Amino acid sequence: MFKRGFVVDLNLVFSGPRPVAYSVIHLHQVIDIDDES
Repeated sequence: MFKRGFVVDLNLVFSGPRPVAYSVIHLHQVIDIDDES
């Protein structure tokens, strides 16, 4: 289903106690995922 994974740093945006959005602030690594099906 998914072909790639990402290792990132995130910035969460909260509305009260609940997270409502996030933004990627740094991309560390892109991981290719093999399709074994």
